[in-house]
Amino acid sequence: MQKRNKKILSVCSLASLVISSSVVSTGVKAASSQPSSTRISGADRYETAVQVSKTGWTSSDYVVIANGQGYADALCADPLAKAKNAPVLLTQSDSLSSSTIAEIKRLNAKHVIIVGGTGVVKSNIEDTIKSQTGADITRYGGTDRYETSTKIAAAIGTTSKVVLASGQGFADALSAAPAASIEGVPIILTQANSLPQTSANYIKANSGITKTYVIGGTASVSDSVLSQVPGGQRFGGSDRFATNKAVIEGLSSDFNFNNVYVALGVGPNGNEFADALTGAALAGKNKNALVITSNPLSSYTTQLLSDKLTTSSTITVLGGTANISDSILSQLKSAVTNTGSTSGGGGSSTGETKNITSQALSSNFYTTLGKNKQYYTVASGANNDSIDVTLKNTSANDKVDTLEGIFANAKTRYGYVDTTGKLTYVDTPNAEGISLKNDVGRVNARIDMLDNNFKMNGVTGGLKAILGSLGSKYFTPEGYLDYTAIEKEIEANPNDAIGSYSAFYNDLNGQKDSYFNNNKTLATSTPTLTCTIGDYSENVSGLSFTNASNSTTTLYSKNNTVEVNVNALVENLFPAPTTAADTPTDSISAVGTYKVTFDNRDYIVVNVK
Repeated sequence: MQKRNKKILSVCSLASLVISSSVVSTGVKAASSQPSSTRISGADRYETAVQVSKTGWTSSDYVVIANGQGYADALCADPLAKAKNAPVLLTQSDSLSSSTIAEIKRLNAKHVIIVGGTGVVKSNIEDTIKSQTGADITRYGGTDRYETSTKIAAAIGTTSKVVLASGQGFADALSAAPAASIEGVPIILTQANSLPQTSANYIKANSGITKTYVIGGTASVSDSVLSQVPGGQRFGGSDRFATNKAVIEGLSSDFNFNNVYVALGVGPNGNEFADALTGAALAGKNKNALVITSNPLSSYTTQLLSDKLTTSSTITVLGGTANISDSILSQLKSAVTNTGSTSGGGGSSTGETKNITSQALSSNFYTTLGKNKQYYTVASGANNDSIDVTLKNTSANDKVDTLEGIFANAKTRYGYVDTTGKLTYVDTPNAEGISLKNDVGRVNARIDMLDNNFKMNGVTGGLKAILGSLGSKYFTPEGYLDYTAIEKEIEANPNDAIGSYSAFYNDLNGQKDSYFNNNKTLATSTPTLTCTIGDYSENVSGLSFTNASNSTTTLYSKNNTVEVNVNALVENLFPAPTTAADTPTDSISAVGTYKVTFDNRDYIVVNVK
């Protein structure tokens, strides 16, 4: 579930700037400011659903209707709603509220999709909708919740991935609903120890499914069930809150963390699913995560918020204070900077959070750049709260920081002459010091930096060893880009920059996939990465960057396999091609704010300018 991004200088490469450096550790605390918050609520779950709809949609051709009293058939509704760009509204089994009817009218919806059979949503609901709104009705319902999930899946359409979650509880499926919605993949339900025949038949009939995201621990979905599905990858934990954390961390590349939605995940009645269900539709629309919570808070929840949110983020509470009180909201906000205390079961240490880059950098730090000093200057940031890396460009207008930028700017940047079909400034720079070799060297410098400490289980020689072993014509055996191969590609297609970069991208990824197919043990192993700064040494939990709009993309996670992490890092270095409509310098700069988070919740901040 790797989200494409255009940041060429990955967090892992920035982490390597500090890994072998000497820093004086004084234990300065992070800033005490907290994220903002807002609440979407109504008098009850039906009114809250209406308010969620009003928040997210000014109009919609479609509306999805689900039973607000039982979760069984409703669990799979969110990916279908996302496919139709529709909100999810709730109904009682035989009575539709006037405010829900009014919301369907406000949206000017022409089509209403009912989830569940007539035993869940009675036929008279259809009559009410038709007579009062004029919308047509489509119903997806089966003999049970498992068959209903497959009918909804069929309505979503062909897919190469599915989410498999328990049909015997709501928390796991709704934790995964935003990511499933963003990716356009259905949620299929299962029993804990037995894959229902209807679910098995759906998966078997869709032979294109190669990946199954299994949500929940073995108590929710057993290993025997996982073994029956294609490409099973588990995101689970000891309880629903640990699973929620594992899902959001493991699939975090799908999400923007400028905002998270928070809904009650457990309560006295066992059916406190409604706000999470309707809120997940809005979360999927906005590419945000859904955090489930409780009173008292689980330490899994507080650590998740600390790891993934910043003080620029917003926490949006779904539901009224009877479900999530203002006191709980205050604790959620405090968790982001660890300025408050929380209680609850499970999770790792909730000790003090420190900004490691709030320390003074020793002179040894600068020597770690080695030959790459020609490309960067490094200094302590303002107030010693970050590391500032300033890119050294060869001219005031030099914005080429990616290989795609090299291809896109080749004709003007490297002296292409129509009559000769050759690049002029390849080995010898022009008057401004610009040459193809120098620009490719910049990208190679970042590969170097990323490789310095990318030593995950069994990856002998690091990332460069993998790149050099692919057999790609674009890379040398040492794992560097071969600038002469780039030159040949540009000269072969001088008027098709996108096509040239696409040829490189397709070759790289094809060779990489083949590499991991031939190295299954390495591909499926779980990585470990340790960062040591002077006397400070910790295992890295996650590497991410925060762009100008404060959305976070995870480039490394200890919860992902080596293959997933390598794919993320390579995609960060060499992102998917843009379209011909993009201008050559669109989003090709490495500038941004990067964050390295450790298992103990300390962190490093790096600003690239």
